[in-house]
Amino acid sequence: MMTRMHWLFIALGLGVILAAGAVWIVPSLQKNTEDMAYLEQLQENPPDNYILTLESLIRTHPDPYIRERGIFTLTSIALEKNETEKITEFLKDIAINGPEGNVMTAAYANMFFIRQQYPLEKVGSLNLTVVGNIRKNATIKVIATISSTRDIQKAVIGIDHVNPNITVLSSPDPSMSLKVHEPQNLEYELKLEKIGTYVLPFSVILSFDQVDYEKVEKRVFLVVHETSGESISEEEFPSRPDLFIK
Repeated sequence: MMTRMHWLFIALGLGVILAAGAVWIVPSLQKNTEDMAYLEQLQENPPDNYILTLESLIRTHPDPYIRERGIFTLTSIALEKNETEKITEFLKDIAINGPEGNVMTAAYANMFFIRQQYPLEKVGSLNLTVVGNIRKNATIKVIATISSTRDIQKAVIGIDHVNPNITVLSSPDPSMSLKVHEPQNLEYELKLEKIGTYVLPFSVILSFDQVDYEKVEKRVFLVVHETSGESISEEEFPSRPDLFIK
């Protein structure tokens, strides 16, 4: 049974723990406030060596939140100075190697924002060709031709959506590598189950590294009748307002 003396010792112990916690929390909050003020000062008046200064802070600061805010500060200054390409490799390294999840996410998000402001030069192309007699219950092939103006270690292609009235009978391996100006053809075998007008949206993602990529999208339209039909390219489609797409 707990005596009054036992309860007194427990209360005193809890008091010591809480007091110690308070002593630890107050300096931490104060330190956090000071670091945030330092980041604001850097953003308002960035020194010539702001990149090295902030990269060092982001790699070494013990508080993940300050490291995360440091990434946003670094990107903001680099955008203002038109020096984003000087920090992209650093941001990619943080986005891939971390270690903290929030810091990695912040680096990836800032790389995405930079690429929205300064898109990479387009290197990929995608063309679609339909082969076969387009009609109800017919089997046709869609040939996707992919090419690139630079070597690509990994490209992934696929049909983004297939109407239930079209059955995919066979499709190629979606992943491949590409050589400069060496197109690759991939064949998709499809069965047209019912009459109607359908869209087949294809996309290919060209990965430059673990962060940067390019997405190329192309559509082909199929008009299916009982005994006849036609394919319409994406470029031709705007001139056909009569089409109703399923």
